[in-house]
Amino acid sequence: MMKFLRKYNKWFLVVGGSLLLVTWLGSGTASQFQPDPGKRIVATAQGQKIRASEMGHSELEHRALMDYAGNTMRVQVGIENAAHWFLLSREADNAGFVGEVGDGAAFVPELARLEAQMELYSNPQFRGFADQLANSPQFMQPRITQMEENLTKFKGMIAGRSNLNETQMNEALAKLRGVLRMINTYSRAARMSDAHLVEEVMKFRTRVSVDGVIIPWDSAPGVAEPTEEKLLELFEAYKNVRAGEGEFGFGYKLQPRVKIAYLTISKADVLAAIALDPVAVNKHWQQNRATFASEFAAEKMNVENALREREATEVMAEADRVYRAKVKVATRRLETNAGVKKLPADWETQRPKMEDIAKAIQAEVTRITMPLPKVEVLASKYTPVADFQSMGDLAFAQVRSGTFEGTTDQLLSQTYELSKTNTVGLQVGVPFEVPLTDTDGDKFYITVLDAKTENAPDTIDEVRGQVLVDARKLAGFEKLKAESSTYLVTAASDGLEGIANLFAKVDTTGGTNGALTIDRRMIMSKMTGDQAYPRYDTQALRDEVMSHVMALGLTTKATPDNFAQRVLTVPLPAEQGLAVLAITGYTPVSVEDMRTLSLQAANNLASRELIDVMRENKQDNPYSFAAIKERMAYADTEKPTEVTADKPQG
Repeated sequence: MMKFLRKYNKWFLVVGGSLLLVTWLGSGTASQFQPDPGKRIVATAQGQKIRASEMGHSELEHRALMDYAGNTMRVQVGIENAAHWFLLSREADNAGFVGEVGDGAAFVPELARLEAQMELYSNPQFRGFADQLANSPQFMQPRITQMEENLTKFKGMIAGRSNLNETQMNEALAKLRGVLRMINTYSRAARMSDAHLVEEVMKFRTRVSVDGVIIPWDSAPGVAEPTEEKLLELFEAYKNVRAGEGEFGFGYKLQPRVKIAYLTISKADVLAAIALDPVAVNKHWQQNRATFASEFAAEKMNVENALREREATEVMAEADRVYRAKVKVATRRLETNAGVKKLPADWETQRPKMEDIAKAIQAEVTRITMPLPKVEVLASKYTPVADFQSMGDLAFAQVRSGTFEGTTDQLLSQTYELSKTNTVGLQVGVPFEVPLTDTDGDKFYITVLDAKTENAPDTIDEVRGQVLVDARKLAGFEKLKAESSTYLVTAASDGLEGIANLFAKVDTTGGTNGALTIDRRMIMSKMTGDQAYPRYDTQALRDEVMSHVMALGLTTKATPDNFAQRVLTVPLPAEQGLAVLAITGYTPVSVEDMRTLSLQAANNLASRELIDVMRENKQDNPYSFAAIKERMAYADTEKPTEVTADKPQG
């Protein structure tokens, strides 16, 4: 046999090598036909295909820039989502506004100025004075310097958290700078004559003093209860509108919401369960005299607290290991697609229940006699994700998982069934392995039992209580508007005191209560209200006041004789009330105001006029998501990938 092998060994080598070569070629060729997910076409724009890799990179840029310069992205640019950012940055690049990487790196000082200015304008503390402060170098420069230091310091960290390197972050900043150039080129295209500028400055910079009283909707007399037809009409009008976004603030669209169960390991309970050995306490004191310098009697409590703290850390780590082990045992055999587990039909009977895990933790933690962790199940109804910002123990908890860091509501919003992304690995029916921790050191482990995305309610019964309240508000408001001339006459003859006392009620003791409050000496301009009186701070009210002032004439002084001419009424739709106002004085623009007007302020006035013209002609912002989608013929070509899974009940 050996002679045979030696004789034909070259043949064996040739045949075997050929077989290996064929196998290698076959497997290599097969791998070449595996699709590259990054080349998948996810949308089209301007007739061009947009691939998943392009859109994915744009999403990373969007995430990084929202963290890095959120004010500029949200307010200055008006970014609505990652697709909006993709289209705007592409249009700016096509138009030649986007520079190279160095242009993005050099943008930080200018970006710091923009961010500092928007922080100023968004701070209610400076309302009414923001323009003056923005033009004061002594006030602004320290804030700009601090902002630039922060942007420089956290740039790399934010980029890394969004999976971008330094070059890619600078490219994203170059795109943002290009988008701003494009928008500014459009918004500053308008030019004003000197006479027109003076007129606009007088309109926007004149400050008016006003007294006012608001008649609330529930003070309107003789308002009938709304009919079922009226309730249905209101429901149909606002069922697809978010609360606060409708004309009257009405909106019945249901927010993203969840049912959850969560397990709490209380650090205080663990500390209380730790029994210390007196000998070990004394030994720890002797070995750590640098820390505990006084005599043992004086330091005993400090030593015990330190030992309990150390032991509690070990106990909670052991409890965490038990929890993770139970979850892994139950989920390790589940099929996974893009990080999302495919749950079997009978998963509800198999999934790890928080009650069972709590018992396992109590039984398997060996360092102490472990107290039973508390389990809460919030499954009787859906809870809006936003409510977790202020709900119970979880309101103060935070989590860090990979590059994600956030509060309970931010974590829940990342649930796969809500976000259609698997950034943190949280999905319905699967206990989340990473605990949330609060400032007391308590740990919270959660399971999302069910989740529903934002949607319109199917029937009025889901929101009937809110619709009924809103219908009553609307009926009272409409009654007040219809009778506004009556209240105007009363105010002209009896002053605002007459309006306030009109709604005073007699109580059981024979006295009066319930008279409306008169708000005095409010200062407002066309663009700014008085921060002390936010209920009056609406553009419609300020416009009415300024129009009244201009009609009276800026040379007309407030006297008792012209009080009736200085009174007006303004409906407040969001408040569902009627404001009765009396103009008490005004400060016109001075020559000095005109001389110190900055170029930026003049540009802002021109931009505002352009916005007003667009609004009057019912034209959309040309850089809104809806407008740019239409202009660039943008269309999604696929829906987000969904992993079929049976949702657990309750």
